[in-house]
Amino acid sequence: MATNKAKRSNLLAQPNPRRSPNPQLKAQLLDSLQHLNRGYGIALSNLDRLERLSSAKGKPVILLSACLHKIQTRTEELRASANHELLQILAGREGQDAIRFARLRTRQEKPSAATKRHQ
Repeated sequence: MATNKAKRSNLLAQPNPRRSPNPQLKAQLLDSLQHLNRGYGIALSNLDRLERLSSAKGKPVILLSACLHKIQTRTEELRASANHELLQILAGREGQDAIRFARLRTRQEKPSAATKRHQ
């Protein structure tokens, strides 16, 4: 036999305007971006090392050198593209936050009706 039980709403699934965001999120995002760029730098450094090793015996291996330059160019392009896209997203979010906090500050600076009555 079926029973009728009241279903509870999942509180985490409900929008809560009072829930405070992670204050460290921006710092964590920028730190992750720094690590990503460090990884690209390491990859590019190793590509340079491969090229030096390939030409260490006096005569550079032309095919390997050309291949390494192509890989280096693609890696630089990927790094620049990733930085551009991710920073655009972060800049948009910062712009939204700036507007939101400016509005909040403006509301806080306006004297309330109760304050005016007491003066």
